[in-house]
Amino acid sequence: MLIALALVAPPARADSPFEGRYQGRGEGRLDLQVFELGDGSGAHFVVASTALPNECTGELRGLAKPGGPGALVLTRKETGSEEVCTLTLRFGSDRKRVRAEEQGCGDFHGTSCAFNGALTRR
Repeated sequence: MLIALALVAPPARADSPFEGRYQGRGEGRLDLQVFELGDGSGAHFVVASTALPNECTGELRGLAKPGGPGALVLTRKETGSEEVCTLTLRFGSDRKRVRAEEQGCGDFHGTSCAFNGALTRR
C-alpha cells in the first residue's frame, strides 16, 4: 500500500534557493524580497528598495530571469525614458548573502541612492 502511494504522489517541490527577504547596506539601507514564480522557468518576482534618510528613496520591482549560476537579472525601462535599468543579483554559494549591482537605474531612485550593495537573508 505504501509503495502504491509513493508511486502516485506528486514529487515534493524543492524551495527556491533564492526566495526570501534580504537586508543590507550600500549607499543607504537596502531591502530585497525575492518570490519564486513556481512555473519552472527559474524566473522570480523581485522587489528592491533603497533609502538614505532625508536624501532619497527608490524602488524597483519586476520579473527577474536567471542570469547564470547563482544569479538573477531584472531589466526595466521607466515609461518615457530611453535608459534601461539592469539589476543583477549574485547569490553566495550558501544562498544567505547576495550582492546587488545596478546599471542605469537612476530613474528608479534619487541621485544619492543606488541599489548597489551587500545583503543578508533575514
